[in-house]
Amino acid sequence: MQELLVADSVRVRMNPATGEAEVRGAGLHLARFLSSAQAAASEQPGGVLT
Repeated sequence: MQELLVADSVRVRMNPATGEAEVRGAGLHLARFLSSAQAAASEQPGGVLT
């Protein structure tokens, strides 16, 4: 069984004015996830994240 190293959740909602899906703070979520994934990969033997 593999160990979960990184997880994040993102809320997607429908914009009532446009009807389009949107994520508030998407850039912040992505930056946080990337940082966590890089840290987790660097702690694992042979872990590489590009």
